[in-house]
Amino acid sequence: MTVKRLILWLLPTLFLVGCGDEKTEIHIAAASSLTEVMVPVTDAFERENPEYEIVPTYSASGTLKDQILQGSRADIFVSADPRWVDELEEAHMLEDRVDLLGNRLVLVSPTERDWVIDELTDLPSMHEMETIAIGNPDLVPAGAHARAALEEAGLYDMLEDKFVFSGDVRTAMQYVETDNTDAAFVYETDALASGSVRSDLIIDTPEPIVYPAALMEDREQEEAGAFYAFLQEEEALQIFREHGFQIP
Repeated sequence: MTVKRLILWLLPTLFLVGCGDEKTEIHIAAASSLTEVMVPVTDAFERENPEYEIVPTYSASGTLKDQILQGSRADIFVSADPRWVDELEEAHMLEDRVDLLGNRLVLVSPTERDWVIDELTDLPSMHEMETIAIGNPDLVPAGAHARAALEEAGLYDMLEDKFVFSGDVRTAMQYVETDNTDAAFVYETDALASGSVRSDLIIDTPEPIVYPAALMEDREQEEAGAFYAFLQEEEALQIFREHGFQIP
């Protein structure tokens, strides 16, 4: 048998072997504050279901919502703000939704700072705190919660000149970690995951911080329902708890 004939004879077999190794991709759009915790969650799912591969996209929840409305692929959407899931539901884009997680808002600063903050109303008199990172309230849920809490306390306009706005909560955290700002409003889970900041104050937000998960109606992979269900199982919920998230 010539080499050419041997190659032609083997091609169908090689094609079948290659097809057998292909995995079903499930695309998930998730709030940037879920970046760390989703790694062990997806690893656990893929170990039990090796035929699947989770493909995540992380960004500000409002940005992800806009991208989905514009046609970006997402089989599952996990938002840090119910408003953005509400908008997709009003557009008849959801098959199912569930309140998956909870969180808390905190004010953090670099670990070497020695100031003491007893309450939110202390901030205007803290002249040594010159800059505060905050997510863009129009797109970033953590920023929206911070603005709501500050407005309720009558402090937002007083502090606005100190704000350094970021495109997502992870970037706000990085501003503090790199000493580019003196403080930041972030989620408690972000503070727990960082080794270079301290939590100065837990913020009472007017609305509870809830992360809804949504299964998209026109998803490309029907099998995405398997991962959507896994997110609600005890194995995944325990991982979320270990990373500081609350379970509603």
